[in-house]
Amino acid sequence: MEIWNLLLLGIIYVTLFFGLFWILIYLNGQPVQRKSKRKPFVSILVPAHNEEKVIAESVKNLKQLKYPRFEIIVIDDESSDRTAELAKKAGARVISPKRSGKAGALNQGLKIAKGEIIAVVDADTLVAKDALENAVKYMTDDIAAVIARICVENDETALGSVQRLEYNISNFGRMMASWIGCLNILPGALSLIRRDVLDSVGPFDTDSITEDYEMGMRIVSQGHKIAYAQESLAYTHVPANISSWFRQRIRWFRGRVETLWKYKHMLFNKKYYPQSHYLAVELLSFFVIFMTTLITIRYAYTFSKKIYLFVVSKFISQMLPVFGGSIPIMNIKNRILFSNWTVNLFLFVSGYLFLFQIGELYKNWNQDKEKPMNFLIFFLIYTRVLAFAWLKGGWNVITGAEKKW
Repeated sequence: MEIWNLLLLGIIYVTLFFGLFWILIYLNGQPVQRKSKRKPFVSILVPAHNEEKVIAESVKNLKQLKYPRFEIIVIDDESSDRTAELAKKAGARVISPKRSGKAGALNQGLKIAKGEIIAVVDADTLVAKDALENAVKYMTDDIAAVIARICVENDETALGSVQRLEYNISNFGRMMASWIGCLNILPGALSLIRRDVLDSVGPFDTDSITEDYEMGMRIVSQGHKIAYAQESLAYTHVPANISSWFRQRIRWFRGRVETLWKYKHMLFNKKYYPQSHYLAVELLSFFVIFMTTLITIRYAYTFSKKIYLFVVSKFISQMLPVFGGSIPIMNIKNRILFSNWTVNLFLFVSGYLFLFQIGELYKNWNQDKEKPMNFLIFFLIYTRVLAFAWLKGGWNVITGAEKKW
């Protein structure tokens, strides 16, 4: 059996493993309970760089939160536009430190924040009025941080709609990861962190291009837990064109690789269980997407080549009788219909159909109903393109390319 067939069988096995893994968590996992009735003072940090188009609306949106005690601090990271001016007019406290990137801006905001809880909100994000209140309810002594459910605001286009599905699937995965104590990311759209935990683990890493993931990993590496608040909604603005989407995904993957390398000591280390084994599952998922992309390209080439030969031979067979010749068409048909690659492709698709059952579970849980075709496009096309962004991000890590936020 050739190497491609072995790889495909291995990927089918892993795909089925993932399906069973998430089904078992979904059926047997224990949701994090909302227990806290306290409403401590919250400092909302909004890092911003050249955000004059959205900053006023963002601040006004935050001021409408149904929560008794909070402050809004906009950290203007040396914007060249009217970001600081418009944020002040909207009613936020604004500081303008020297340019230091998102992580550096957050660290500057921490210096003046008075809250017992620190909330981080992206400048292009709008939150539901009860988002803060719903998230704070999860803040108990054993929970160090809480993340919101991130929804896509601009989903009118095809790219926006497929990103909506991507975010919803991520939300579903984060919810179940929190059920088993393995959530390890603090998305910038809306995350809450206890101030005492931040003081113990240290400031945001200014060398990381994904400071949210790095901080999440640092928190769980020190024995803390992160909870997922399904009822806390934040609406973020996603890239509207392919080029900006591709650049964002390159940055995300590069930052993820660098962070995983930084915390590689956690992998299969009993001290960090269950996070240690969950990281292995995450790494395995990256491998599957890479390999399925390569195999898809290989089979697409093989299929197109055989179709081409079939069409050409069909044409020749119609012409040769004129000259007294013929060609055995049935042999070519049989090779196309019954060759090993056809059977393997069928098995490959059947593995993904198993994942669609996970999609059904997801749809029953999620208020945004997705069409089955969206799942097909996401798994068979979108993830293949995403893999190329990951490859580029990995190449940037290997070559040490300049980091771009």
